[in-house]
Amino acid sequence: MRNFSGKLIIAYILIILVAVIAVAGVMRYWYGNTFDLHKLRLREIVSNKKVNLQVIFLSHIEKHRETSNEAFHSAVLDMQNGFASTIGGDFSSTFALIVKDGTTFYSVYKNIDGQSFLLKEPIGDVPEGKPVSLAYEGERGVTVKDNIYGEKLLVAYDFVDLGDRRVVLTASVPYVEVIRPRSAAIISGLLICVVMFVGGGLMFYLTTRKNISDLRIAHSELEAFGHIMNSAKELISYVGLDHRYYAVNDAYESVFEVPKESIVGVHMRDFHGSLRYDGYLKVCLDKCVAGEDIRSQNWYELSEGRRRYLDINFTPHYSKGEIAGFVITANDITELENAKQEILETSRDLEKLTLELEEKVKEETTKRIQHEQLFFEQKKFADMGQMINAIAHQWRQPLNALGLYIQYIIDCANDEYTTPELLEGFKNDSMNLVQHLSKTIDDFRAFFEPGKAQSEFEVVNAVTETVSLVDAQLHNNFIEYEINCTCDHKDFAACNGSVPLTCSYPMTQVSGYPSEFKQVLMNIIQNAKDALIHRCSGRKLFIGITGGECEVMVDVTDNGGGIPKSVLGKVFDPYFTTKEEGKGTGIGLYMSKLIIEDHMKGALAAYNTPDGAGFKIILKRVPAKG
Repeated sequence: MRNFSGKLIIAYILIILVAVIAVAGVMRYWYGNTFDLHKLRLREIVSNKKVNLQVIFLSHIEKHRETSNEAFHSAVLDMQNGFASTIGGDFSSTFALIVKDGTTFYSVYKNIDGQSFLLKEPIGDVPEGKPVSLAYEGERGVTVKDNIYGEKLLVAYDFVDLGDRRVVLTASVPYVEVIRPRSAAIISGLLICVVMFVGGGLMFYLTTRKNISDLRIAHSELEAFGHIMNSAKELISYVGLDHRYYAVNDAYESVFEVPKESIVGVHMRDFHGSLRYDGYLKVCLDKCVAGEDIRSQNWYELSEGRRRYLDINFTPHYSKGEIAGFVITANDITELENAKQEILETSRDLEKLTLELEEKVKEETTKRIQHEQLFFEQKKFADMGQMINAIAHQWRQPLNALGLYIQYIIDCANDEYTTPELLEGFKNDSMNLVQHLSKTIDDFRAFFEPGKAQSEFEVVNAVTETVSLVDAQLHNNFIEYEINCTCDHKDFAACNGSVPLTCSYPMTQVSGYPSEFKQVLMNIIQNAKDALIHRCSGRKLFIGITGGECEVMVDVTDNGGGIPKSVLGKVFDPYFTTKEEGKGTGIGLYMSKLIIEDHMKGALAAYNTPDGAGFKIILKRVPAKG
């Protein structure tokens, strides 16, 4: 910026010099063109400086030296014509040629305000000190004198020797005519100089102010850019086409632990070594020369065994459409690379662990499947025992009745009162009993037959069918039961199977496996029956069905005393039972929860009531079709 300001000062001085030269030229032009013939000193005019008057006069005088006065007058006339043509016809001054003949002066020629006269008249004695006397005495010069009107005249005087006589030449112009143009030229020149000085100064000020302002802005921006570069954590450098560093930021010092001043000007081969330069850096820079942007990541071996992993970008720098150098930026991602390597190692460890866990899961899954299969087998045996027990209860009364019928018919075989009608009634009653026994077998077989696919069914129907299978057991154990169904449309109940549950509002329809649902319900009823047996009297079982907009809930409660709080959260664990040893397997409720929650995507929970225990089944309701 200082160099630029110095140049501006030099330019301003040159402007002033040009202004002075221009003023001098103007003055010279004015002075030369106006003063040459009219405003220069008349001494120069008459002394052969500007108007070669002497030569003109002498040439004519010499030519007519021996002639008469008329010839002399003619020569003078020719001379004045030549003089007039030289100085111009508008020469408004007085010019005279005076010849001294003895002691008398004669004015032989006079030009007054452009009018020329040839005279030869004596003008008398001329006092000493007058221009004519001075010229005749052999002097030349310019002087100022007053005319008869008191006006100042600028008078020039000169002489010419003609052998036996001396001719005096005088000329005069008004003094003001000479001074005024000269003063005007000087004043004009000074005004021009002042105007050019002020204009040049103003231009210099405005230009300098703008340039200095621009330079300050540029300098501020450059300093800001330098601060930004040096505050950046990335390594930033500029490398010339000769592969030397021309600029680096402060990050180089922190990474390479050398002053950045010692890097600037150093060739990349000398700084990084021939191996890295020839094998990597030069290859990247050659690709940049072709106009490519190069990005790569490499480990850098630094001093004292330090290693840094750098993400490097090589970008060509263009100036006037041609590559002038390269901008190289590098980001130190050592920590990121180390973390990446740790993640890779951890991933490999996790992959290995995952494989081990998969094997372990497969092994445990196989064991679980085997256990579940064992549970199912055990459940089958338990269910089989319950089925046989239920069949026994269901068949006991019909078989007793059939036995009584057989004994009765045997006793009446030889009785005279035995009629064909009596035998027909006996046959019908016996067949009804046999059909009832057959239907019981079919009901139990359908109950325990596993469903192969999901289907939609009414929960209220599944409940009544399940309870009908254990109706005899409940009666034989003096257990009263009630089934209650509630929905937005209707409420009704059935006690001890007295009223069949039928409803025209299918609000309890769900999707799942009907047989599995019946097994769950059967298992809960059997557990309630086992708990109620220990009660002396007032044994009651309640089954409530609620059909909502989105869910169907089934609550089975009893007044058998409930489940101890300490084991309430464990009743669904496998092999856990609250019954006496040999009377419970501990897999019934576990399998029930598995069926409701895994197979039918519902929920099964146990809770206590003020008088006993309760189990709640929640299933998603399916709107009935049509």
